[in-house]
Amino acid sequence: MRPIGYRDVGVNVEAKEALLQRLRERIRSTFTPAVLDRVGLFSGFIRLPAEEDLILAATVDGVGTKTEVANLVGDHRVIGHDVVAHNLNDLACHGARPLLFLDYFASGRWRPEVLEAVLEGMAEACSAYGVALLGGEVAQMPDVYREDAYEVVGCAVGVVAPARMVDGSGIRPRDVLVGLGSTGLHTNGYSLARRVLLRRPEDVHRYEPELGCTRGEALLRPHRCYAQTLLALLAAFPEAVTGIAHVTGGGIRGNLVRILPAGCRARVEVCWPIPPVFRLIAREGPVEQEEMFRVFNMHDPLRAPGCGGGDFRLPPSTRGKGLGDRGDRRGRAGGGDPDGGVRRARAGAACGTGLWKRHEPPGHPRCLCTAGLPRGGGGGGL
Repeated sequence: MRPIGYRDVGVNVEAKEALLQRLRERIRSTFTPAVLDRVGLFSGFIRLPAEEDLILAATVDGVGTKTEVANLVGDHRVIGHDVVAHNLNDLACHGARPLLFLDYFASGRWRPEVLEAVLEGMAEACSAYGVALLGGEVAQMPDVYREDAYEVVGCAVGVVAPARMVDGSGIRPRDVLVGLGSTGLHTNGYSLARRVLLRRPEDVHRYEPELGCTRGEALLRPHRCYAQTLLALLAAFPEAVTGIAHVTGGGIRGNLVRILPAGCRARVEVCWPIPPVFRLIAREGPVEQEEMFRVFNMHDPLRAPGCGGGDFRLPPSTRGKGLGDRGDRRGRAGGGDPDGGVRRARAGAACGTGLWKRHEPPGHPRCLCTAGLPRGGGGGGL
């Protein structure tokens, strides 16, 4: 009987080490001056900033089944970018400046070209956003994952001064919500989106005139990184922004509530333009509008600052109507004002985007309102 080895069951240790050795200099290029150059040890090392009384902030998240779309399209570099962007956004929600990033890559079959593309995407993103790719793990797990399947997870660590930490505790009724637009699905809702848009493998190459690209290209648009913009905003207006929510899985309803003080609730007008990819998913599913807002970011994936509660619902008068057929690019949210009026708050003045208008009363077709629930739970990533 022929002896069996690790490679026979699908694990190629030598090839993995050779690839990581080849990429070592690319990874080292992301190192900031604070990094101790000790590549290859069992831990990565970084000096903490000299300022006293800093708080470490940490978050961990992955890209979910967006990897399945990458497999169909054959473009994996964006996956590496997205896992960095997602985690840095979570840190920035609390005013934390990123120091380091760690990654975990697991796959069923050894595919060096996929791993190399993902790590290149991570390194590019880390270099662009000023964070050190300090370490990671590559696991080959043939009995856990399908042969062509892989998973990517990242962890980001940053620092923030206690006086500069943004946690939502300063949110008050009549503060103004300002939404920053997305590039598409980002890294959430892909299980539903793939079921609707990619029923057959060849659908990934199907060109959609309303998208201006193929379905696969639309689904692989990168997760927008807001970290540098937010940190610059917080530095320029340290007292103005009272809370930031990264709207990912769970939509506005599931994420905005995580930063809100007890007793606050929000009114959010659905008056921003909904991108075509979301309209296509809603139509092709079909997926009800309320479910769309529960699963996807719906173009407004980051909100700063806010006042609001937990149970967002679409009024019955909006259900069944087309998404994004309103050309109004303004949006505004406030809370706790019984007459539906909103004043320009410190928050709005800081962001300076002109997203203020008088609020329609509850029940109006353009109003997405809370049911006034108290604050929900927290968690690591927003």
